[in-house]
Amino acid sequence: TSSRLTAEMIEVRTQLTEARNRAEAIQSQADKLQSELHETRESLQASHREREAAEQEWKKNVKEMSLEHERSLRAAEEKAAAAAKAAHEAAEESAQRAEQDREELRKQIRLLERQLAEAGEASEARVQAA
Repeated sequence: TSSRLTAEMIEVRTQLTEARNRAEAIQSQADKLQSELHETRESLQASHREREAAEQEWKKNVKEMSLEHERSLRAAEEKAAAAAKAAHEAAEESAQRAEQDREELRKQIRLLERQLAEAGEASEARVQAA
C-alpha cells in the first residue's frame, strides 16, 4: 500500500505539474493576447487620429477651393459688369456721335436747299432780265 500511495502521490504531483504547466502556458497566451490587444488599440487610435487629421485637411481644402471659386466668380462677374458698362458707354458715345452727324447733315441739307433756292432765284432773275 505504501508503494501504491507513493505511486498515487507521484501521479498527483505529475498531474499538478502538468496543470501548472498548462496554467503557465494559458497565462503566457493570455499575456500575449493582452499585449496584442493593447497594440491593436494603439494602432486603431493612431489610425483614428490620422483619419481625423486627413478629414480636417480635406475640409480645409474644400473650404479654400470654395472660397477661391467664389473669388473667381466675383472677379468674372466684375469683369463682365465692367465690359457691359464699357459697351454701354461706347454705345452711348456712338449714339451721340450719330445724332451729331445727323444734325450736321440736316444743317448741310438746309444750307444746300438755301443755296439751291438762291441759285434758282438768281437763274430766274437772269431769265427775266434776258
